[in-house]
Amino acid sequence: MFGRAERKAMALVDRALQAPEYQERIAGPAQDEEFVLSHADNVEAAGFVSHLKLPHYVDFQAELELLQRLRQQHQEQNNE
Repeated sequence: MFGRAERKAMALVDRALQAPEYQERIAGPAQDEEFVLSHADNVEAAGFVSHLKLPHYVDFQAELELLQRLRQQHQEQNNE
């Protein structure tokens, strides 16, 4: 299905851009940083669209865990 492989595509591009780190021969346009950056949709490439596709409870759960951790740290500081 169209539009279901963004993460896979970005992972492949990310790996392709690591070619110099692995002393690999640069053989394709996906290994050229300038080419990739000029052809990538900035919003999609930044991961913002993937963030919007996550269920809202994921964000809520992360914020809830942060608040619980801060509350616990505050209580520990007050007990000392």
